[in-house]
Amino acid sequence: MKQKQIAAKTVAQVAVMEVAAPGFGEPGGFFGGSPTSGPPPTPTPKAFAPEFKQNVFVSDGTNHWPLSSDYFATQLTAQWIADKFGDGKVYEAQAFGVGSPFQASATILNIKVGDRFVNAGILAAYYKPDRNPEDKFPGVAEALIRAVLKGGL
Repeated sequence: MKQKQIAAKTVAQVAVMEVAAPGFGEPGGFFGGSPTSGPPPTPTPKAFAPEFKQNVFVSDGTNHWPLSSDYFATQLTAQWIADKFGDGKVYEAQAFGVGSPFQASATILNIKVGDRFVNAGILAAYYKPDRNPEDKFPGVAEALIRAVLKGGL
């Protein structure tokens, strides 16, 4: 039936119809886009944004002082850092060591790089939004961390 309707129109009318109201899969598409070839685009992965434990304090048993959250990466952030820069494992440690008169309200998470342990939070802080966020400065934080781990900065 559609063929009969098109056949009844002149060539000029058909050409105008195609330009004025293209359908799916036709040049121009419904919203003026052009056809593409190949698979649909792959979604861009979300840029890494570190997370840190909040409201961490140190105490001597009497007094309490706030600590920088940069030292206290979350488990998820520490694991990301360990996978990218370390041996893939996260190591928990007391912030001021065992037996210290000072105790923190949270433990720190380290990664192992070669034969040394490095605080995952300090490395993750290179990616913070106010420093070198991956979505604005791709690769900068990673380059700085690699330089630090080699002893270059």
